[in-house]
Amino acid sequence: GKSSIVHQFVYETFRPTIEMTMGAAFWTKCVSVDEFVCKFQIWDTAGQEKYKSLAPMYYRGAAAAIVVFDVTKEV
Repeated sequence: GKSSIVHQFVYETFRPTIEMTMGAAFWTKCVSVDEFVCKFQIWDTAGQEKYKSLAPMYYRGAAAAIVVFDVTKEV
């Protein structure tokens, strides 16, 4: 889910299978808009409950966040 979305954004290709993220993974991508260049620093944090306490380390100081969840599974 989350890793597939990041892979699509960074590499502009779709991978039907991606290994589960353990802890966190990091990517960067630069996007040009008119004369401006925006550098994205992307942290893909694991969704498992055991990694929940690590997430604040990765999003501290962030300018934006995208929350991804599965709407097909009831909690």
